[in-house]
Parts: sequence; C-alpha cells; structure tokens
Amino acid sequence: MSDIRTLITDHIRTIAEAKRLGATIPADHDRLVGNWNALVAHELRAVDKLSHIATQGDLTKDDFDAPYREALVDYNANLDSRAQYGVTNTVATHLYPAMLEAYGTVAVANYQDAAKAYNEAAGRLADALNKCDPDADTAEVLAQSKAAQSAWLSIDMLTSEVDQAARAVQFMARLAGVENTDDDATAISLLTDTTGAHRRRVWDGWAATGRGGKWRALIDAGAKLKASDLATLTPYALPEPMQVEHVTTLSANKVTTTRTTSYVDPEDEKARASAKAAARA
Repeated sequence: MSDIRTLITDHIRTIAEAKRLGATIPADHDRLVGNWNALVAHELRAVDKLSHIATQGDLTKDDFDAPYREALVDYNANLDSRAQYGVTNTVATHLYPAMLEAYGTVAVANYQDAAKAYNEAAGRLADALNKCDPDADTAEVLAQSKAAQSAWLSIDMLTSEVDQAARAVQFMARLAGVENTDDDATAISLLTDTTGAHRRRVWDGWAATGRGGKWRALIDAGAKLKASDLATLTPYALPEPMQVEHVTTLSANKVTTTRTTSYVDPEDEKARASAKAAARA
C-alpha cells in the first residue's frame, strides 16, 4: 500500500495532467497544493540550507551569520529528519482528503466536458467514414466526389482526434471515481452505446487496426461512439462461447453415415432481439 506522501505526489501529478487535458481545477485545490509544497520545503533543515549556501559564490562571514544560527537551533533542538518526516506525514493525512474533496467539486463537470468533446470528435469521424471507403486506393478516390476525397484524406487525422478525446474521457472518468477505466470491458461501456450491436463483433472491433482503427470497426459492428452516463455505467460483458453442433446423417444406402460439425454464435439471436427492441422503442 502506498504511503501518504506517494498518494499526494501521484494525485498532484494526475491533476496536472487533467489540467493539461483541459480540466478545470478549483482554486481551493491549487491552494492546498501550494500549502503542501510549502510544507515539504520546510523539511529542508537549516543545516542543509547552510551546506547549500557554503557552495554558492564568494561568501563572507556575514553571509553565514543568520543561517549558521538557524543551524545551531535545529541541532540543539534535535530536529532530525525522521521527526520532520513524521510531522509532515501527519499533516499530509489531513491535506490529502482535502485535495480529493476540492477536486471532487468539479470531477463530474470535467468528465462531462471531456465526454462532449469526444462525442463531437466521434461524430466528425463517423460522418467522414460514411462518405468514403477508407481502404480505397488513390485511383479510386480520385474518381469520386470532392466530398468523398476530402473525407478520405481526413480519416487519419480524425481517428487521432478520437483517440486523444477517448483518453481524456477515460482519464476524467477515473478522477470522477470510475475504477479500471483502462480495462477493456469498462472502456467499451464508457466510450460506446452498444444497444442493438452484436456483442462478439463489438469485442472484435475493439481490437481492430487499420484506417479508422477500432472506431470504424465498432461502428461497423453496430455500436455508436458516444460517452456514457457515469451513473449507469457497467462493464461490457464478454460474448458467450461459440456453440458446437454435431449432426449425424444416415446415407441413402442405409449403411454409412455422414457427420457434420457446425458452429453457432449465441450472440446472433441476442443481437437480433436487441435490434428489434430498439426499433420498437
């Protein structure tokens, strides 16, 4: 288990990354981080400060007077590093939950902003994919409309935009309290609406590569690229195993038999039922 210092350090780095991704950070949180930094700086003992000063520039006796007196006070009071470490840790146990609480006031709003940006980026990619064949060669593309050519040229850039926006959604979701946002089952639910989609094809699509990446494959599988409502988020279940059916048929001569093997995907019927239900809704 991480100690309290590691938790605070990791949290501060995480919030800095969230800010880089566009998150709003409360002033109260910035204040608490500043307090923590000041507290840690205070651990630099007077004797350490004196040692640092001794290596800087051309010094006189007067330059050493004040820091030397401080070092003597520290030494006589026995303020060793272990004691200071313990004091700082005790204060940290109060600062850390305060930092979490401060960011918690904006966590959901930051997720919603990231989700909106993702939905918009995904919409632009879906629109481009609908206008062209990403796998078409150059000669084929040149024979198509200007709109199709423009869409074809934009696929890689739009895919990258969705990749980045998806990472921001996962990051903000984690800060809003969602666990395992990098887990595939959670990520699929977080980034797609799979209503009516074929579960096995969605999972296959999640691992797809090529132009348009997983996003194109997910759309082809019937999923919509849309960030989820955190209140209703549940990990996306794996598909049921394929079922194997063996059929033995007696030949016309009534002597020999023929055995055939077929594979049935139980997700086929589920997808059909789900699509019908969605159409009725």
